[in-house]
Amino acid sequence: MFSEIRKHLKPKHIGVYINPDEIEKSFTHTGILDFRDFSLNAVTLEALLSFLKISSFLEELFAKQHFNACNLTDFKIVDDCLHIPIHFRDSYFASIISDFIRTQLMLNGSTLTFESVMSSTDKIHILQKAKELGYRVYLYYISTVDPQINIGRVASRVAMNGHNVAQDKIISRYFKSLENLFDAAKFSYRAYFFDNSENLKLIAQLSIDERTEEFELEFTDETRPDWLQKYFLDKINKNG
Repeated sequence: MFSEIRKHLKPKHIGVYINPDEIEKSFTHTGILDFRDFSLNAVTLEALLSFLKISSFLEELFAKQHFNACNLTDFKIVDDCLHIPIHFRDSYFASIISDFIRTQLMLNGSTLTFESVMSSTDKIHILQKAKELGYRVYLYYISTVDPQINIGRVASRVAMNGHNVAQDKIISRYFKSLENLFDAAKFSYRAYFFDNSENLKLIAQLSIDERTEEFELEFTDETRPDWLQKYFLDKINKNG
């Protein structure tokens, strides 16, 4: 759904766009990922391998496919293109390499945009780190009133030969993401809240003063979905 929002943003404000799903599609068949597509040059294999060895995603990948650290030597970088071993060409590695690209861009001070389900607190840490590095963080948060809507949409995607996600994982991610919403907004310069239960619509936007950290919340729609009330508005009231 960010693709719809993206149409209304200026390219200079988007910067380098990072989407794990698109990254996975790009390397699934060729096994090659060009770092230059993400405005990265002279990426060293040493930097990549060091990152992979400490990645939490890698632990999950190894547990699933019974790999160990020695498999990392199968990677190669030639002319800024990463050659990915066939047993790493999946969504797990797409998430890992997305994290690596994002980390490198942030170290370079580059403007970037990334998509995330935001069901893990490590994404909050990324926003916090970005703010510490002097970034102005713009959060575009999209949710629905019920995870069953998400389940139905995944089923429709599968019917069109898209990738599947287990129902229990969809439900778990739905609530974990909402639990992280308030903290994500705290590290944002601007936050925009969209409901996508039927048609995508902006329902509220938040501005935070960088000096005083005071915030201003503006409602752009009469709709007050339960998810916004419970996971954001109630927490604002609770935290003063």
